[in-house]
Amino acid sequence: MSKIYFILSVILLLVFVSCKNETQKYIPNKFERIWYSIDGRLKIDSSHAFEYVKYTCVSQSISKGKWNIVNDTIFLNSFSPYGCYFEEEFGIPPSADTTQFTPLKTTEKNCEPNSGYVNFRNEKFYIKDSILISKKSTYYENGEFNLHTNFKMKNYYE
Repeated sequence: MSKIYFILSVILLLVFVSCKNETQKYIPNKFERIWYSIDGRLKIDSSHAFEYVKYTCVSQSISKGKWNIVNDTIFLNSFSPYGCYFEEEFGIPPSADTTQFTPLKTTEKNCEPNSGYVNFRNEKFYIKDSILISKKSTYYENGEFNLHTNFKMKNYYE
């Protein structure tokens, strides 16, 4: 009887030793990467966070927030900014009327910002032909592709 227990113990030991403990590999989704517009960079990472940086010839704007995916669409929502920034909404171009001065909205009253904060408020994007396309402003009025609110996988300047 003890010989049977010994043999069973050896067999069980061999079974347990031969089992592999494989850790699951993380497979990134198709949105997770760094995307480029003509004047900005959008980094979507695996921790459901995003960072956006927009450059112009005289200024820079940023945004940070969280994302989630529903079907084939990613939704971006910015955190409330902390600090003194000019506030702007993603995808809304500045006024074309340069003859009138419109005071810019700031994140704090009576502050003098050095940069801007871009608000993403439930902004929706999808991927088509390797391009991250904004559902808000896909095209300009004349039918040309909007290079400011849609993103490519490669930098425009490479």
